[in-house]
Amino acid sequence: MSEIVSKCDVCGSQHLKKFVDWKTNNTVLSYVICTSCGLVFLSPRPSSHDLENYYLADYRVEQQGTELPTDQKVDFERRRTIHLLQVIESHIPVIDVHLDIGCAAGELIIAVKKLYGCTSYGIEPSIAYRTYLDTELGIPTFPTLPDYIQSTTLKRKSWIWCL
Repeated sequence: MSEIVSKCDVCGSQHLKKFVDWKTNNTVLSYVICTSCGLVFLSPRPSSHDLENYYLADYRVEQQGTELPTDQKVDFERRRTIHLLQVIESHIPVIDVHLDIGCAAGELIIAVKKLYGCTSYGIEPSIAYRTYLDTELGIPTFPTLPDYIQSTTLKRKSWIWCL
């Protein structure tokens, strides 16, 4: 079941506006941006219960046959990153801190960090992917948004957070 998001998960603001629609397969995904803190997120989005159940049911193994990043998955992310960078660059001139929620193998993090010279973090529920990001790429990665918030300060400007 999908739910419309009426306030920002990070700062609680209700100042949201449409960011971009993105067609993937036969579905249009609608993204909004919090004009208070810069969080970009899907709305409507699956309920927390549905997402938790999906990720707990071996999402990576189901999608790609293994828990670890594959060459095919990284290549897919690189192609997706080209599109996302075009969207980000056309809307956001400066990024000091970038948080990619659901960062998978980190290709968007790498590209945004390179383009903007910003500090970057990831949130990724998969233990195997977090280990890969932390050890292979040196990208600080957390399992959940609350884990990230507890370990950092939010007193920064020019955020771009991608869900």
